[in-house]
Amino acid sequence: VNPTHQFNQSGAYVVNLQANSAGCDDDYNRVLTVVNTVGVEEATQGISFQAWPNPTNGKVYLQFEQTPTKAITIRLLDATGKTIHRKVVAPGNTAPVALDLDGLSDGVYLIQVEGGGRLWNRKVSLHSQR
Repeated sequence: VNPTHQFNQSGAYVVNLQANSAGCDDDYNRVLTVVNTVGVEEATQGISFQAWPNPTNGKVYLQFEQTPTKAITIRLLDATGKTIHRKVVAPGNTAPVALDLDGLSDGVYLIQVEGGGRLWNRKVSLHSQR
């Protein structure tokens, strides 16, 4: 079972997952911070970018469809939400931005792009060829 929940407004939420099977119980708690939830109409009014290749074996490139007019912060997060890399893209940058995933464990990572008070997420899969 994959439980899901849609948060309708920004804020800090405590999520509690309880599982039991064959007499074994486990309890997991985590605080999630939801920032700038958007509807379908609002989502098209933000930063549009491409990330490639995905899946990758080391490097991921981000290309913004419009030249940023303000600084943009890019973060790479692991599955626990820990920031692995952080980059700031200067206003006016037109070149692709490279994120280096070399040395990280295979798996799914989250690219967060923050700018203009909004936050966008894109998943990327790392499949290294070690």
